[in-house]
Amino acid sequence: GGVRCDSGAFRFATAPPAGGAAAVRLAVFGDMGLWNERSLPLLVKGAQERRFDAALHVGDLAYDLHDDHGRRGDAFLNSI
Repeated sequence: GGVRCDSGAFRFATAPPAGGAAAVRLAVFGDMGLWNERSLPLLVKGAQERRFDAALHVGDLAYDLHDDHGRRGDAFLNSI
């Protein structure tokens, strides 16, 4: 076992689209690594179930993608 470092769910309201009353639903996430991608299955399931309208990655996406002549980056980007 490793150290648990995920957070709970947070909610916030977005502005309604022009001329409409429905809010935009966002999935906001960050620090999704290749070897410990705990959030990826939840994001895939949420997208398949249309639980959000857009996904926003807030950081820590590309810090060692050049390793192994870019193969690490290829594997990570193919996974997402």
